[in-house]
Amino acid sequence: YADGPPASAVTDADVTVRLYSRGAWREVTVGPRLPCTRARRLAFARGAGPSADGGLETYELWPAYVEKALATLRGGGYGSLQGGSCAVGLLAVSGGVCERIRLRPPASVRERATAASGANLEQGAAAAERAEGEYFRQSCARVWARLGAETAASAPASGQTPANFRPAARAAACCFTLERAGAASGAVDRGSGLLLNHTYACLRGAQLGRGARL
Repeated sequence: YADGPPASAVTDADVTVRLYSRGAWREVTVGPRLPCTRARRLAFARGAGPSADGGLETYELWPAYVEKALATLRGGGYGSLQGGSCAVGLLAVSGGVCERIRLRPPASVRERATAASGANLEQGAAAAERAEGEYFRQSCARVWARLGAETAASAPASGQTPANFRPAARAAACCFTLERAGAASGAVDRGSGLLLNHTYACLRGAQLGRGARL
């Protein structure tokens, strides 16, 4: 077993995972063995938690078993899990309907605004900028609504945490990707510090003071 509890503490038995596939919940049973590297670490998905020295320890095995069950369900082994959509994975583990919200305005938004302004290029450029800004604001509002965030009035003031305050709760699992066509593997966006074309999980939203949202 990968760097988790000693083998004697792990039950050597099959594991059954419930996954949602083709409109129904299905139980997939897999063996206890998991692919590991030569260093005896899990080769693919793994759960991580903080260690005493501030590092990470991979004691949780359930992500690896969910991954193995999904590979078994698809019938193509681990190779069938390469690439794909985050929405497909969320559907498999939750059974919930997934929605994709793009924050970057599509080209059609600018094209419609420019066309509506006729031959006046200056007015067309200004209209296109306003239309793109409005699209971005509406998309952000939709994402915020899906997260089920707290209102600004319920957010704590700086340095204060009322007893009845609760962090912004999310209504469902949420993932986001900073997309950029042609970006090299491992490239980082300078403005945010996030990896380009990499999918992140959004754990929760927070309503800060003065209308700021995080």
